[in-house]
Amino acid sequence: APRISAIVEAALASNCRGVLLDTYTKTGAWLLDWISIAELQQIARRVQDKGLFLALAGSVSVDRVRLLDSVPANIIAIRGAACASGDRRATVSESAVRDFQQRLKSRDLQN
Repeated sequence: APRISAIVEAALASNCRGVLLDTYTKTGAWLLDWISIAELQQIARRVQDKGLFLALAGSVSVDRVRLLDSVPANIIAIRGAACASGDRRATVSESAVRDFQQRLKSRDLQN
């Protein structure tokens, strides 16, 4: 995969509407295994200052979402967490999405 800095520079120089940062490999590592919160915050500021949206993905779970709270992303994307049995290769499951939503809401109420 290209370096994150190259992706951001290409997005800023192009006519695209946004940037999606995701993991390249699907081996269980998640987004913050590859980039720090400080780097994500800096990217978010640069991207959004240019009027682009920022989407973050990469093995995001309910427990991990909290770690991304300080990054002003427009979208947090999930795949495995939205699938039956948490398997990203499985079909997206309405009950898994509902469960994710409920767990996210209950987490927010606890804070």
